[in-house]
Amino acid sequence: KQWYQRRVRGHNSCLKMSFALAVLLVQVFAAEVLADGGYCESVTIEESTTGIWPEQEPGTTIEVECKKKHVLLGSPTLSCQWDRSWNPTTFPTCRRFRKLRL
Repeated sequence: KQWYQRRVRGHNSCLKMSFALAVLLVQVFAAEVLADGGYCESVTIEESTTGIWPEQEPGTTIEVECKKKHVLLGSPTLSCQWDRSWNPTTFPTCRRFRKLRL
């Protein structure tokens, strides 16, 4: 029983050390990206409720909503990736909704 408890404790400490190392590596990587001017470019979507979003830090997600009488074409969510690119790479657009006349 004591051997088993020591073995389990050893694995827990290894997992804690591995997790701590992973967190440290992410923090260092993030600090390097941000220190290097690592931002995703600003986004402008005409006829959206916000219009212009300034440069964003990696990990940031923005939601796009269109003004009244406009319809959103594309994904309503944009995410700033760690490589400073937006996902998806094609930005949505807001188009005026027009009734069809018959």
